[in-house]
Amino acid sequence: RAMSDKVFFIQSGFSKCATSAFAKLFQGSGYKALHSGGRIWRLQGHPAITEIAPQRRIAQNIDAGRPPLAGLEEFDAFFDMIAFTDANATPREHHKRFDLFAEAYPNAKFLLNTRDEDDWLRSRLRHDDGQFAKNLMAAAGIDQDGLIRTWRQEFRDHHARVRAYFADRPGRCLEFDTGHDDVARLIDFARPDFTLNPKRWRRVRVTDEVARRKGWRGPGD
Repeated sequence: RAMSDKVFFIQSGFSKCATSAFAKLFQGSGYKALHSGGRIWRLQGHPAITEIAPQRRIAQNIDAGRPPLAGLEEFDAFFDMIAFTDANATPREHHKRFDLFAEAYPNAKFLLNTRDEDDWLRSRLRHDDGQFAKNLMAAAGIDQDGLIRTWRQEFRDHHARVRAYFADRPGRCLEFDTGHDDVARLIDFARPDFTLNPKRWRRVRVTDEVARRKGWRGPGD
């Protein structure tokens, strides 16, 4: 495949926007999907993944002024693009650098996979059984309400930046609401670079009701 035939999923925040389902759709359709740390490829001993974590490689490429995907050119679709470069450092959120990727790969496509804001916040609060949120609250010295306010603003700012950047770049970015949109919208958007099999589309989601029964308090609860 040509280097230009790439698709980047630039969801707001730490996943929780059906990214796993999208990755499985591309994988099941015969494409090389790189999801977060590339666990599937690492287990297979893929050299590009075992040498260095893929998102860390992207971070190093950007810092060195190299093309962001140097060393990862064979992969087609990129999901959960967050690099934990150091245990005490702020994660490198590559999905927020969509403009850099758009300029480096002028024929690549982007998908802003989104969902209802409050549903997204609930999912993010319970990520890793709530430990992810607890770590961030401790690091920032804020309570859950403060964390929710921060995440809510980041969610809205990211959507606004994506919409503004791609406003005069028609056909390059699709905003896809995982709670309401039919996968046919994505299939049409991805053509002709990608031929996706709708039979490989499966929603992967834990309901908010289950989360509430487990005791997690979400925005508005």
